[in-house]
Amino acid sequence: MAGESQWITGEEARKDVHQFRHTHDAILVGVNTVIKDNPSLTTRLESGGKNPVRVVLDNTLRTPLDSRVVNDKAAQTIIVTGAMAEPERVEQFTELGIEIIRAETEKIGIHDMLKKLGDRGITSVYVEGGAEVHGSFLKERAFQQVITYIAPKLLGGKNAPAAYGGTGIARLEDTVRLEIKDVKQIGQDIRIIAEPV
Repeated sequence: MAGESQWITGEEARKDVHQFRHTHDAILVGVNTVIKDNPSLTTRLESGGKNPVRVVLDNTLRTPLDSRVVNDKAAQTIIVTGAMAEPERVEQFTELGIEIIRAETEKIGIHDMLKKLGDRGITSVYVEGGAEVHGSFLKERAFQQVITYIAPKLLGGKNAPAAYGGTGIARLEDTVRLEIKDVKQIGQDIRIIAEPV
């Protein structure tokens, strides 16, 4: 995969993801996902469904002003940014109806951000990633459940996409042990739900 945006999982698994979106207060991605994919981050179920609040982690406010999450008004959007974000850029987003949460530090702290979301009544967050965001939540151990889809496709190479980015876990003894709670075949894909021990 040379950076092209395409589905790895099948249609049934993608519908399953929308069911999880429907059951959470918020869906969270990093700014790189917004820049690369321009997603709507809405719930698209045949029966309708609740659109979660869309949360974008963006240390320096690189979110494009013409992106769907800024303009489509399909759901509330919150951008969490670092303390060094330019005030003029913040104003551009607030004029478009986007709520900005500024971290007290240059980089966004996951636990601080989750507390600020909790203060706004957001108590369940569905983190869709990508790899750097997943890596941040893993490093801070700021998750209660991991939902993994495995597609019957093999990818390889040093540039293959990874589920978790960042610096990773240095020592085996520091890994997060998980207990598998559910394994289910969905279409041609496998969904595994696990929780920290």
